[in-house]
This record gives sequence, structure tokens and C-alpha cells, in this order.
Amino acid sequence: MAAELSKEPTPAFEEWVPLARQVVRTSLNLGWKDVFEIYTYVPTIPLAEALALEARRAGSDTHLTLMTDDLWFTSMHELSTRWLRQPSPAEYAINAAVTADAYLGGPADARRMRDIPPEKFEANAIGGARQDEPKRKRRVRHIDLPIGRITPERAEAYGLDYDRWSASYHAALRVDLKEIRRAGTRLARSLKGRKSVRLTSDAGTDLRFDTKPIPPAVDDGIISASDVRRGFVLDGFPRTVAQAQALDRMMDGADPLVVVDIVVPEDELVRRLLTRMVCESCGATAGGMDGGATPANCRKCGGRLIQRSDDNKRVVLERLRVYLRETKPLVEYYSARPTFRSIDGTQAPDCVASALVRAIQEVDGGPPGSEEGRR
Repeated sequence: MAAELSKEPTPAFEEWVPLARQVVRTSLNLGWKDVFEIYTYVPTIPLAEALALEARRAGSDTHLTLMTDDLWFTSMHELSTRWLRQPSPAEYAINAAVTADAYLGGPADARRMRDIPPEKFEANAIGGARQDEPKRKRRVRHIDLPIGRITPERAEAYGLDYDRWSASYHAALRVDLKEIRRAGTRLARSLKGRKSVRLTSDAGTDLRFDTKPIPPAVDDGIISASDVRRGFVLDGFPRTVAQAQALDRMMDGADPLVVVDIVVPEDELVRRLLTRMVCESCGATAGGMDGGATPANCRKCGGRLIQRSDDNKRVVLERLRVYLRETKPLVEYYSARPTFRSIDGTQAPDCVASALVRAIQEVDGGPPGSEEGRR
């Protein structure tokens, strides 16, 4: 009787190979003699394996660093801020050798972060910045693929629909970057000169406008060297010190970043978000800012105003906790720079806008009200 051989299961990393190939060969452009470090947690090991395999196929050496949720959370609870502020000698040595690195996420269960004091997060961020210094000085290529942060536990903590969040993120990962560039070039060419444009969608969008006879600028969502030279505005990015460090490497040789921190007290932020309404027809925002009564209908289209599902007190307070952990350390990272400015965000919107313009003009080298300056 012939023995029936069972078919070997497909390795879990196989589904990640197309993305890994794009990261290795297009985003990081790895090659012979590159040293590539991949920092992963347990859920993203298959992606780490795919990245390492593709890097080796390109001729690069690879190193994988594995962290677990339990080790990270226990360390944050038990270790002192003094310990957390110090760079890891092992990581420092690795960072002195690598020529490229990738970060694949973080702890899966953000709910466990609620019990960690903000000063621990700040100390950990400082320690991480110190141990990353060799990479900063050598302008090591870096890519952040936060796939490990797309988890049911984080969705619950942030008040998100996990299935929709995950589907949207993975759909974005499947996009061909070269095709985006080609499509953007075709669109820019078709919009050149005076044109009448109409945009429609199955959701009911029907937008018409005329273009001016000026060269169109089409944003492909990819920050390239030409974008850096031309100048750009980033709203809500970077959100972590690691992202800020990667942005600094990207900006090497360009004019310094103008960084503006719009400051609003926590109780006022909570009030604004809990009274914010959006139009279910056009998406316009109403209420939240001036403290007055919110209109019954949208002032733009007359549509019904509703409250966003994530604008509830539990989710808002969780967002603030995430800010204290992950984003507030950015203020310390940037505040010593001469191009950093802080603005009072409790003013009326037009006053905040005017203060923002003045801050940028002041840093950029042109007097208020002028068009002069570096950009």
C-alpha cells in the first residue's frame, strides 16, 4: 500500500513577499554589502522573515531583533526612568553597523499602556533617541511599517472598527508605488492648461471646477527628493520620535523644518471633541470651537449633523493618553531648535491662522506680510 505524503503547508511569510520585495528594492534600494536590521514583535515575524529573505536575495546582510508584549510591558512597569533613559549598548552597537532598518509596529494591546506613567514613556523615548544616534549621524535609511499596531485590541482602545481599519491598511499596502507615480504624471499632464473638470463617485460626489493655466501639482502620497526641494506641509506627522528622526534623515541637505506646536489645554480639547458635529452629507464640521450652540443643520449644504462614533469621552481620553505617551516627547525633541514655535490654540480660528502665518514667516526669513523667505 502506497504511503500518502501530505503536502507541506505554505510558509506564513510567502504572502508578504510582494510587499517585502517592494520595500527592499524600491523604498530602501538595498544591495550588496548593506546591513539591514528588522525590529519586530511576535505577530509580524512572517513579514520580518519575508523582508530578511528579500534583503538576502538582494545581497544584503540581515539582523532581526524580536520584542514581545510581556517583556516590553513588564520592563516599562519595573525598570526605573534612569534605566530607561540610557541607550542599550547592544542596540547602540547594532545601530553603528546597519545601513538600513525597518520597524514593524509595537505592542499589540494598547489597553495595557493605560497604567504606565507618562514619565516612563518619556524616559523610554529619550533612551531610544540616544541609542539611535549612530543611525542619525550616518543618515541610515529607515522605513516604518506599523502593521503590528493594526490589532483588535488597539482598535477597541481607539474606538475603531477593526475589520474596516485592517482592510483599509492592507489595501494601501498592496498599491504599486511606481503605478501611483505613473498615474500622477498622466493626471498632471491631462490637467495642464485651462480645463473644465468634473469629479463623480458612487457615493454621490459631483464636483465641477475650472483649472488655471499653471503647472498642476499632484500629490502621489510619496515624499520624494523633489518634494523636499519644493517644500511641503505635514499635518499630524510625525507622531513619534522615531518618525521625526526618519524625517530628519530625509530632510538632510534641505532647508530646516519649521515646527509649530498649537497648544490647547486638555479640558478644552475634551470639550471641543465632545461637542463636535459633522454633516453626514458633505462631511463639513460644525460646533466644537466657539462654545456656542451647534446649528441643527449644516450651514454649507443643509444636511443633517451627526456626532462621530469615536467622539465619546472614553475614546477622547484614550487619545490624550496616547498623545502623552507617543507624541508629547516630540515637543522636547524639537523645542531646542531655532525653527520651533508654539502657538496659543485657544484663540479664535482666524487668530490661530494669523499666528501660524506669522510664525512661519518669522522663521522662514521674510517679514510678516511679505512673500520673501527661503520658501
